[in-house]
Amino acid sequence: MKRLILMRHAEAEEGGRSVTDKNRSLSQKGFGDAAYAGQYIRSLGFENLHIFTSSATRTVQTAQLIAEQLKLDQSSIKVSDELYNPSVRSLFDFITMISESVESAVIISHNPSLIYLVEYLVNDTVGSFYPADLKFLSLELNQWSALSKGGASIEYTFSPMSERN
Repeated sequence: MKRLILMRHAEAEEGGRSVTDKNRSLSQKGFGDAAYAGQYIRSLGFENLHIFTSSATRTVQTAQLIAEQLKLDQSSIKVSDELYNPSVRSLFDFITMISESVESAVIISHNPSLIYLVEYLVNDTVGSFYPADLKFLSLELNQWSALSKGGASIEYTFSPMSERN
């Protein structure tokens, strides 16, 4: 059985004329929320976890904080332009191409594609996906390439915003 954690990057600083969307950094709150999300993942005992992230600055920073909390080497983070503002189709295709040796993967990317992908995979409406939120999906398959619509179920949902309120 494969396990997939989908994560929206943590809260970013507001953009401006001098900063492109891709180069926006995490806000102070975003740094704290990303670390908190990493602690939650660690508390669930995930091992042999692989992190794949968009090439946007805020997603790379989120991935670095997650890896730090999981005691993973920063070189374990795979950065991909394919995960920067992707379509649902390209996100889906990216996941189906993950190496079969990977049992559990974290994908850190952007909305609205992430929420639409979750809804496609669980074949249901799932609501919101706020910055630094996590959706833990259980996939009843042995190969990423066998991923299909409705082929997942949500095991856990974690939202730093909800947990701290």
